[in-house]
Amino acid sequence: MPPKARTPEPKNKRVKMMVFSTAGIGKTTAAINWPKAVIIDMEHGTDNYANTIIENGGIVLHTTNPDEVKDEIKTLLTEKHDYRTIVIDPVTILYQAIQEKWTRIFSKYADTEKATELQDFGFRYWAKVKSDYKAIMRMLLACDMNVILTAHQKDVYGEGMKKVGFGSDSMKGDEHIFDYVFQLVMDAKGRRMA
Repeated sequence: MPPKARTPEPKNKRVKMMVFSTAGIGKTTAAINWPKAVIIDMEHGTDNYANTIIENGGIVLHTTNPDEVKDEIKTLLTEKHDYRTIVIDPVTILYQAIQEKWTRIFSKYADTEKATELQDFGFRYWAKVKSDYKAIMRMLLACDMNVILTAHQKDVYGEGMKKVGFGSDSMKGDEHIFDYVFQLVMDAKGRRMA
């Protein structure tokens, strides 16, 4: 029986990238310069950049509602459009908003007959948060668009709680789903990717 594997065909693959840094380094500025971008602005970082966004053919959705984010991505997946890039600025706020959504849901049922079903904020809570977040990530990766996510920076600790470096302040493991993950830094040489 011949092998099922085939010779690969060249494809125009879109960029799937995450950029993280401390505040004020230029994550938003870098992200909004991508052509024909749909920018999901979760902390009003685009407020002073209307001209840049217009010049690059972009549009902005201001929201902190994870369901609105999911609906916008679904529209980009299913409707015909000319946009080439989707930006979530920052994904840190999206992850926090998903946690807040499920905290409200679990708190609502904490003192009712559903309390035994939902129990505490342990495994079931985190399973819902992760499921919601990962569904959005899968939708983003399925888009035939460049995907640019910005994230706040956090310290990363290793054995013995020793600081070992920096990472993105989003869900653990995010760095594995993107083609490129960059830390944006400012030093004596200026702004650069690390």
